[in-house]
Amino acid sequence: MTPVYPIEGISVEPGQPLPVRRDCNEWAKDHENNIQVSLFIRALQKLYDLPYDQDLSFSRIAGIHGFPANVPWNDANPPANIQGGTTGIYCVHNQITFPTWHRVYMLLFEQRIHELMLEVISTDLTFNSAEEKKAWIKEANQFRLPYFNWARPKNFEIPHIYTINNIKIRVPKSHDGSNIPPELIENPLYRFQLRVGGKLTKMGDLPKPYTIEDTSGFPWSKCSGTSRWGIVENTPESKWSQGINNWPKANAAISSHTWEDPNDKTDINNHTASELVYRILSSSYCKNFSSFASTAAQPEQINVWTEYLSLEYVHNGLHDFIGGSSLKDGAGHMSNVPVAAFDPIFYMHHCFIDLLFAIRQTLYPDQWFTENDNPKAGDNLPPFRHESEPGEFNYYNSDLTRNWRKYGYDYDITSLENGRNQEYLDRIREHIDGYMNTGQLLMKHRHGTRTPDIPFDKHDDYIINVIYDRHALGGDPYTIHFYLGDVAGHEPLSPSLHPHHVGSVSTFSFRAQREGTVHCGSCVQQAEKGVLSTAQVPLTIALHKIASNPSIPGLSEISPNVVETYLRDNLRWRAISSSGIEINVDRLPRTRIFMLKGEGTHFPSRSKMSEYSNYTAMSSVTHNRPWGANHSDY
Repeated sequence: MTPVYPIEGISVEPGQPLPVRRDCNEWAKDHENNIQVSLFIRALQKLYDLPYDQDLSFSRIAGIHGFPANVPWNDANPPANIQGGTTGIYCVHNQITFPTWHRVYMLLFEQRIHELMLEVISTDLTFNSAEEKKAWIKEANQFRLPYFNWARPKNFEIPHIYTINNIKIRVPKSHDGSNIPPELIENPLYRFQLRVGGKLTKMGDLPKPYTIEDTSGFPWSKCSGTSRWGIVENTPESKWSQGINNWPKANAAISSHTWEDPNDKTDINNHTASELVYRILSSSYCKNFSSFASTAAQPEQINVWTEYLSLEYVHNGLHDFIGGSSLKDGAGHMSNVPVAAFDPIFYMHHCFIDLLFAIRQTLYPDQWFTENDNPKAGDNLPPFRHESEPGEFNYYNSDLTRNWRKYGYDYDITSLENGRNQEYLDRIREHIDGYMNTGQLLMKHRHGTRTPDIPFDKHDDYIINVIYDRHALGGDPYTIHFYLGDVAGHEPLSPSLHPHHVGSVSTFSFRAQREGTVHCGSCVQQAEKGVLSTAQVPLTIALHKIASNPSIPGLSEISPNVVETYLRDNLRWRAISSSGIEINVDRLPRTRIFMLKGEGTHFPSRSKMSEYSNYTAMSSVTHNRPWGANHSDY
């Protein structure tokens, strides 16, 4: 029997403040002189170098999220599918346990890095001063996993530390106490590369059961390194097999959700991801924990229009933006569930998802699982275990994850400092106000500045709601893109870079069963039960931007009657497969697209969040259109 590895987090010395997870860009500043960065880079490379078949290696920890399927980790078999037996991967996508399971996953990664940091100090580095060694150990103990905040306007791009192939990092001082020039080494954050016995090895060449297979048309088996937007069809394997980090394309995808008309004279930018982050943290959205946590369509919420938005849905889109989801434009590991965690940026992306989860918990502490939820808060979260009693190892459940601080970390945003009080809550809401959102941008545009003498600003708010089937193509991923205006004439562009593109819905799915082998029992279960998913695309800013530009015909104002007429003629959508091909309507028969008009109320105080309410159907926009909701569907 394999010894069980308990996940407890990094311990905190009694009486010491709780260390915080910080924004990656802030954390990595001056990386040449930063002790934590030096230790993190060295520890991550050490994790990479461990044998691929050891549970505590990078390969096996990344494999918890997906491939290789049907391989137990930490003496825990993957969950059983509906036919019985153990099979597949530890998948919690499209489930209410999505945020709680990933919380423990990030805790595992953080704890493992910390262990290797201490190992680096004790065995790999030479210190000429006991005081300096003590200082490095203190930095290691203060380390907490940074997060990639892709939703803040200043962060609409891959952090710089992920874009450089080689990196200079700090080394201990010389025997006379003088600084030694930083060491230049290969940067493990740029990509993960698999080496066996020191030799670069394709993931498909690993012996069974550790072989990484192709799925959904992606050639993962031929990769020895991870890519971002780097794998393009009809290009030689030698160009991408070792891993390509095409970060300019990733940056363009992350920041591309703007109306980019060349004649546009307005100063309004529409960033869908930032807007969605703001909305999922608003009290108007996600009245139940289940709708916040997961894309899974909840029958009792299907006619509550603000419940179509979720943390998981926002998370899905960024996997595509970071990785690249189409072999036609450039694909990467982050965009496909079974291999996403092999890209090291996965962990800082999910650390940010956990931050959003922590913020939501802070603002609405009473929201949690109910007795009707399935799975329930007390159900196990394999393969993650903790030591409940000396020598007794039990699985985590969601209830155990509810208080993240007891695992030795907080966030710079949620850090309690002087305790939970109104000032603390106001500070968090002021942080949230830094995300681009409809009310804030409209107020700024209408009034020129945000002045306290304006009590509030009401506006008509327009949203697209989507019901989709992530298993419709056998699980193969696809993306539904939305446009305002003509779609044709821009085929060389990635769909999300189209000048009239206003939002997208990524399924972040994969083929869970192939040739009789089940790779994900949960996905097979969901497909057989007909579980659907939900998503939302805010449209108000894009409409206001058009109406504010006299060079764009057809929309002079964003009042409901005018907007409804405009949308009937100009709202377009299409679904694109992972191979970059448009999907025929009849292949997604359960897709439904709804157009809604509601009311937004925005307040001048940065500590009071916008409110959204009173959504009603604009059914004429979608009636009798492919995938469009008919009058009776509303």
